[in-house]
Amino acid sequence: MGFFSNVVSGTVKLAITPVAAARDVVNVAQGKEADAVKSTIQSSMDDFGEAMEDMQGLR
Repeated sequence: MGFFSNVVSGTVKLAITPVAAARDVVNVAQGKEADAVKSTIQSSMDDFGEAMEDMQGLR
């Protein structure tokens, strides 16, 4: 992906973090591991990192 698409992807993932938090609440209630917020934020940061690499010409 390019710079712009990585920034958009990262922003959308951050915007849906409250949905991931609700999913974690449901998972905890069902006795499952709560990792949706962590994985969503990590994926978003990966996208922003790739965008910065694209901007610097490292990729």
